[in-house]
Amino acid sequence: MVDKISCSCSIYNSFAKDVWTHRLDPCTSPCQIRYSITFRYVTNHNKNSTIIIGDSNTRFLKFGSGKRTFGDKMPGKRVECFTLEDINPKLCVGYRNVFIHCGINNIKGRNANVHDAADLLTAKLTAIQRLCPQSRITVSPVLCVDTTA
Repeated sequence: MVDKISCSCSIYNSFAKDVWTHRLDPCTSPCQIRYSITFRYVTNHNKNSTIIIGDSNTRFLKFGSGKRTFGDKMPGKRVECFTLEDINPKLCVGYRNVFIHCGINNIKGRNANVHDAADLLTAKLTAIQRLCPQSRITVSPVLCVDTTA
């Protein structure tokens, strides 16, 4: 909880909007009229902000403006994660779209346990959903390719 003094002003970034709860607690003693005014600035850019969490197959995906990028209408970032263990759900806070393309490195070994990988992915997705309830989460299917043929 943040205590505010009279006539104070607070400015928060986009990260804080997902974790900040605003309220005025009731006065315990007689007080004057209180006002709480909240201004929010949401641009079309923020409505389309995207984070891509992916393995080496996503290495050529780039945000920004110019050739071979998603363009300035889709701000975001790419986070390199080669295994499901590398996914940090906290990095997704503040993004409208969360796209995950990760997991093949968890299941391609001879002794890999697909059920353990699925459980770990489910736990990561649950954590992301809990931290970012307004985000749309998309998971790319993991396609295992037989390299022995």
